[in-house]
Amino acid sequence: MQATILLISHSKRKDDTYRVALEKRYRIFIAHSGKQGIELARAHVPRVIVVDAVSMRTTGERICQVIKDELPHIPLIHIHPGPRKGSNSVADSLHFAPFTARRLVNSVGRLIPAAGEEEVVVCGPFFMNVARRILVVYGKETQLTPKQARLL
Repeated sequence: MQATILLISHSKRKDDTYRVALEKRYRIFIAHSGKQGIELARAHVPRVIVVDAVSMRTTGERICQVIKDELPHIPLIHIHPGPRKGSNSVADSLHFAPFTARRLVNSVGRLIPAAGEEEVVVCGPFFMNVARRILVVYGKETQLTPKQARLL
């Protein structure tokens, strides 16, 4: 079973380099705005969200912040167009253009655990990564001790 990736990109070209590279390994959904991306993420629950801010001609920092606030348990990759200095992205992985599609695919692979490796338990506003003992409550991450994790 292929993992689901959500690509937020303004590019509508079928031969977009990042899109083609991701389609070879993953099932992807494409959104053309941050709002549409959040709606798709709620409907399909992707394993990773990729925000291509370069294609949207924006820094994408505000879009990433909204996505992290709404969906804190989903890993986020931010393709940033600007200089390395002064970027305030909340993404789990930040890439500055230009870079290769292979680098993006490798980054997605690092954020997606192997099958059965990580179990995420969701209950209301609580998200717990069992293998890593990480609890996310209202967007705030907390590392649990082994005993706390067993009790939860």
